[in-house]
Amino acid sequence: MKQDVYPFPQVPSGDTVNAKDFQIKVNGSVLDLDGFKILMQIESEKGVKVKSFSTENFKILITDAAAGKFRITEWEANIPMGNYFVDIRFISPSNKKKTYIKGSLPVTRSTSDV
Repeated sequence: MKQDVYPFPQVPSGDTVNAKDFQIKVNGSVLDLDGFKILMQIESEKGVKVKSFSTENFKILITDAAAGKFRITEWEANIPMGNYFVDIRFISPSNKKKTYIKGSLPVTRSTSDV
Protein backbone atom coordinates (compact mmCIF):
# COMPACT_ATOMS: atom_id res chain seq x y z
CA MET A 1 0.00 0.00 0.00
CA LYS A 2 1.55 3.27 -1.06
CA GLN A 3 0.86 6.37 0.94
CA ASP A 4 -1.23 9.15 -0.56
CA VAL A 5 0.57 12.47 -0.71
CA TYR A 6 -1.61 15.43 0.19
CA PRO A 7 -0.38 18.88 -0.89
CA PHE A 8 -1.10 20.92 2.24
CA PRO A 9 -1.55 24.55 1.20
CA GLN A 10 0.99 27.22 2.10
CA VAL A 11 0.08 29.09 5.28
CA PRO A 12 1.56 32.24 6.85
CA SER A 13 2.99 31.71 10.33
CA GLY A 14 0.39 32.64 12.94
CA ASP A 15 -2.64 32.25 10.65
CA THR A 16 -5.66 30.10 11.40
CA VAL A 17 -5.79 27.02 9.18
CA ASN A 18 -9.32 26.11 8.12
CA ALA A 19 -10.80 22.71 8.96
CA LYS A 20 -10.22 20.10 6.24
CA ASP A 21 -12.36 17.06 5.42
CA PHE A 22 -10.85 13.81 4.13
CA GLN A 23 -12.06 10.42 2.99
CA ILE A 24 -9.64 7.53 3.34
CA LYS A 25 -9.55 4.72 0.81
CA VAL A 26 -7.13 1.80 0.86
CA ASN A 27 -6.50 0.05 -2.47
CA GLY A 28 -9.58 1.79 -3.87
CA SER A 29 -11.94 0.72 -1.08
CA VAL A 30 -13.27 2.95 1.69
CA LEU A 31 -11.65 2.22 5.05
CA ASP A 32 -14.33 1.81 7.74
CA LEU A 33 -13.03 3.94 10.61
CA ASP A 34 -15.29 2.43 13.29
CA GLY A 35 -13.15 2.08 16.43
CA PHE A 36 -10.08 3.69 14.83
CA LYS A 37 -7.84 6.36 16.33
CA ILE A 38 -6.22 8.88 14.00
CA LEU A 39 -3.00 10.78 14.72
CA MET A 40 -1.47 13.62 12.69
CA GLN A 41 2.05 14.81 13.45
CA ILE A 42 3.79 17.87 12.03
CA GLU A 43 7.59 17.76 12.20
CA SER A 44 10.30 20.22 11.28
CA GLU A 45 12.95 19.33 8.71
CA LYS A 46 15.17 18.47 11.71
CA GLY A 47 12.65 15.89 12.96
CA VAL A 48 11.27 17.96 15.84
CA LYS A 49 7.54 17.45 16.44
CA VAL A 50 5.87 20.86 16.51
CA LYS A 51 2.16 19.94 16.38
CA SER A 52 0.13 16.86 17.21
CA PHE A 53 -3.54 16.26 16.42
CA SER A 54 -5.59 13.19 17.24
CA THR A 55 -9.04 11.80 17.74
CA GLU A 56 -8.11 11.54 21.42
CA ASN A 57 -7.54 15.30 21.80
CA PHE A 58 -10.56 16.06 19.55
CA LYS A 59 -8.43 17.89 16.96
CA ILE A 60 -9.40 15.15 14.48
CA LEU A 61 -13.04 14.09 14.26
CA ILE A 62 -14.37 10.95 12.59
CA THR A 63 -17.43 12.37 10.84
CA ASP A 64 -18.74 9.22 9.08
CA ALA A 65 -16.88 6.06 10.11
CA ALA A 66 -18.53 3.72 7.60
CA ALA A 67 -17.69 6.10 4.73
CA GLY A 68 -14.08 6.60 5.92
CA LYS A 69 -14.63 10.32 6.50
CA PHE A 70 -12.78 12.45 9.02
CA ARG A 71 -12.03 16.12 9.66
CA ILE A 72 -8.94 17.91 10.88
CA THR A 73 -10.35 20.80 12.87
CA GLU A 74 -9.32 24.44 12.55
CA TRP A 75 -5.93 25.17 14.12
CA GLU A 76 -3.39 27.94 14.60
CA ALA A 77 -0.15 27.78 12.59
CA ASN A 78 1.83 29.28 15.46
CA ILE A 79 5.07 27.74 14.25
CA PRO A 80 8.12 29.40 12.69
CA MET A 81 8.37 29.75 8.93
CA GLY A 82 9.86 26.75 7.17
CA ASN A 83 8.95 23.48 5.50
CA TYR A 84 7.34 20.80 7.65
CA PHE A 85 6.56 17.12 7.16
CA VAL A 86 3.07 15.81 7.92
CA ASP A 87 2.02 12.19 8.54
CA ILE A 88 -1.50 10.98 9.26
CA ARG A 89 -1.50 7.58 10.96
CA PHE A 90 -4.49 5.30 11.46
CA ILE A 91 -4.60 2.97 14.47
CA SER A 92 -7.07 0.10 14.14
CA PRO A 93 -9.09 -1.35 17.02
CA SER A 94 -6.54 -4.21 17.09
CA ASN A 95 -3.75 -1.58 17.46
CA LYS A 96 -2.30 -2.01 13.94
CA LYS A 97 -0.70 1.27 12.85
CA LYS A 98 -0.63 2.45 9.24
CA THR A 99 0.42 5.81 7.84
CA TYR A 100 -1.82 6.28 4.80
CA ILE A 101 -1.41 10.03 4.23
CA LYS A 102 1.74 12.14 4.19
CA GLY A 103 2.65 15.52 2.86
CA SER A 104 4.58 18.70 3.34
CA LEU A 105 3.39 21.95 4.86
CA PRO A 106 5.09 25.19 3.80
CA VAL A 107 4.82 27.90 6.47
CA THR A 108 5.70 31.37 5.23
CA ARG A 109 6.67 34.56 7.00
CA SER A 110 3.87 36.76 8.23
CA THR A 111 4.37 40.51 8.19
CA SER A 112 1.39 41.11 10.49
CA ASP A 113 1.57 40.59 14.23
CA VAL A 114 -1.90 41.00 15.69
